[in-house]
Amino acid sequence: MAAHRSSAVPLAWLYAALVVYASLYPFSGWHAHGANPLDFLLLPWSRWWTGFDLVSNLLGYLPLGLLVFGALVRSGAPAVRSLWGAVGMGGALSMLMEMLQNWLPHRVPSNVDLALNVLGSAAGAAIGLVVHWRGGVERWQSVRERWFIARSAGGLALLVLWPLGLLFPAPVPLGVGQVFDRLRESAEKVLADTAAADWFESLPTASVSAGGLSPAAELALVAAGLLGPCLVAYTIARPGWRRLMLVTGAALLGFAATTLSPTARRCGARM
Repeated sequence: MAAHRSSAVPLAWLYAALVVYASLYPFSGWHAHGANPLDFLLLPWSRWWTGFDLVSNLLGYLPLGLLVFGALVRSGAPAVRSLWGAVGMGGALSMLMEMLQNWLPHRVPSNVDLALNVLGSAAGAAIGLVVHWRGGVERWQSVRERWFIARSAGGLALLVLWPLGLLFPAPVPLGVGQVFDRLRESAEKVLADTAAADWFESLPTASVSAGGLSPAAELALVAAGLLGPCLVAYTIARPGWRRLMLVTGAALLGFAATTLSPTARRCGARM
């Protein structure tokens, strides 16, 4: 199979980063000990587990296996080799995460989690293999060539991620995340003993309710939040009616994700 620049590559890297974040959060309390970090592999089956633990560990790695398989097979690797590569990469990442959890007080390494993560990666890769054997990859490539310009993988990845970011937005509609405050706090820590520290402290916080903004300011923020993905969609689509369809679809998807975001926030609060 010919190699193609695939959006599965950046998506696989981003999903792997999400797995690292979920596995090691809150990244605090690291401590050294004399135990062998591989001792968890020989532990008996844990008595303290729930159905949620089983499902989350299994399904959490399924998209990773699917994305890694897609990235490998679209780069020109044989399908079976891509399958084993996806399983191996998912297993290696899970093994690394479980080993690092030895040094975190709020995390417990588990051989059961490792096994379920590997099974999840294998399930995702198997789904990708079936889709590939049934011609799904070739059909997607045909659609992509009709709709998008060459080297559009990065733009496609951004469009896929944009609605997901809207599920946990800032108070302003179509805002993506609450990154500004965290970046400012990090900069304040780095520059705590410098002349720039006072300037960072004087910056306003981004975590402000939408009601605290003027109608003009809120409208400008909403327009900016919508303009970005629409410009991305416009630049990667082929000229003609496809650009209009893609921009319209991106806007509708964004508004749909924004509508679902209160439900997502309530679900996240219960976890």
